[in-house]
Amino acid sequence: MRVMLFLFSDRRTALRIDGAENGLPSGTVLATPDPQGIIFDDGSKLVGGQEDLKGEWKAMGSIDEVALRVKKALDVE
Repeated sequence: MRVMLFLFSDRRTALRIDGAENGLPSGTVLATPDPQGIIFDDGSKLVGGQEDLKGEWKAMGSIDEVALRVKKALDVE
């Protein structure tokens, strides 16, 4: 099984530990996935993290196809 995460900036501060001793490399950007931004590929179909995929999402056959569409939309090679 493979997983694709669409991440958002982590704006939570209650659980964040700032400072040199927090174990994170300098410049690390914290991010978090939203349940709707999680896609599972079980080898035969894509499954949404919170609800069933619909429309064009459902028609895609693999995470590789999703990645290609995202790269094309962002004009990234």
